[in-house]
Amino acid sequence: MSADGRALTIMMMKLKAPCRGEPTLRLAAKATESVTAVTVGLYVAEIVPATATTTGDDCFRDFEQLAEPYQVRLNAPLGNRGLVGASGASAVTRG
Repeated sequence: MSADGRALTIMMMKLKAPCRGEPTLRLAAKATESVTAVTVGLYVAEIVPATATTTGDDCFRDFEQLAEPYQVRLNAPLGNRGLVGASGASAVTRG
């Protein structure tokens, strides 16, 4: 979190590279603010269609969970508001 409490970096799901012939999905984070909480979730910001030159393998998908940092900017400082994921579960533990 930035010094002003408005810029957050959250670790969330990272998509694996697409399989051959699949489009590439680019995710972005979005924050929804209320008086008591900030909800952060992901949405598909861009879909890049597959092309004949799209690289990738024939794809064996395992259940490995990957994460990467996403940045969001709040309209007001986080302060004492709760930070939750899109599912409603607490996104952080303060301590």
